[in-house]
Amino acid sequence: MLSFKLISAKLFFVIFCVLQGSSQINYPIANYSSVGDIAYRSNFNPDLNLNFYAAGPNFNWDFSSILYLGQDSLVNSEVNQTPFAYQLFFNNIFLYPNHVANFAQKGFDIEAVPSLQITDRFDFFRTSSSSLKKVGFGANINGIPASVKYDTIETIFNFPLSYGDADSSRAYYLASLPSLGAYGQWIRREYEVDGWGSLQTPFQTYDVIRVRTTIKQRDTLYVDQFQFGTTFDQPDITLFQWFSLNEGFPVLEVSFQGGFPIQSWYLDQLHVGVNEKETETDITCYPNPTTGRVSFNANNLSKGFIVELLDGLGNQIFSCEECHSISLGHLSNGIYIVRVFSNKDQEVFRILKQ
Repeated sequence: MLSFKLISAKLFFVIFCVLQGSSQINYPIANYSSVGDIAYRSNFNPDLNLNFYAAGPNFNWDFSSILYLGQDSLVNSEVNQTPFAYQLFFNNIFLYPNHVANFAQKGFDIEAVPSLQITDRFDFFRTSSSSLKKVGFGANINGIPASVKYDTIETIFNFPLSYGDADSSRAYYLASLPSLGAYGQWIRREYEVDGWGSLQTPFQTYDVIRVRTTIKQRDTLYVDQFQFGTTFDQPDITLFQWFSLNEGFPVLEVSFQGGFPIQSWYLDQLHVGVNEKETETDITCYPNPTTGRVSFNANNLSKGFIVELLDGLGNQIFSCEECHSISLGHLSNGIYIVRVFSNKDQEVFRILKQ
């Protein structure tokens, strides 16, 4: 019969081994990304057989099987690198001290609202010793550059992030729309650190904490011509983010709206100069990375070939016919796509602008 001491020793050993599998972490603001930081993210479509909702203590998330679909970049741009008209509220410490931003990130366009197009958007963020806040955005609103400050500033996170933490915030803005009226949005953000453990992606394995965020949005639209206004609720957004102490950006992010996936990506190494599609052409694109101009040898393409420059989301920036170099010097740092094609051949390159 085993003695009490022997049983206790074995039990202690089992518990010790379990605890060594992964350790709970606290994620401080000092580890979060700051101005000038850049990361490369690989996009994927969530596999419905994978459970992105599950979480808990000492959890193992194995997403190593997700399939790579393409790559773009996350860039924390300096405020003064965004279009000048966007900076009105976010680069003026004397008139708008509460809205001065530390950095800006490319945001989502809004094109689903009738008579409203918000494009080329940058979101502006402010950090302190204990929080990350969104203070507003700049964008082309129906084709006119504008700066929109949040009348109620949105708190994204309070730091440090630790397992079991939960918090919420509200935000509101109302923007005048040229030749239309006004558009506003009420936002409620609720987050909970609902898990910690080990995360496996196709790139790497991490010790992580997981944050689940629910975003509720109510839009307001007023049309001057008809002296009419309306409000409508957007489907809730559920955002899952995994943070590692070694990275300033989430190492994995998956979001759903109304139950449907809207954006999914994981941090990855940079894939540059790799053809998206194999062809029999012999085109070279150089230098890569670049600080300005890129050149390419397209001698093997048929006459009348086209060159397109696209941003990381696939939006066309520039195109030319039978040109052998293009300049990226005026563009923000990040990943861009060069597509060289004719009526028979095509090659695609990802270019890093530094």
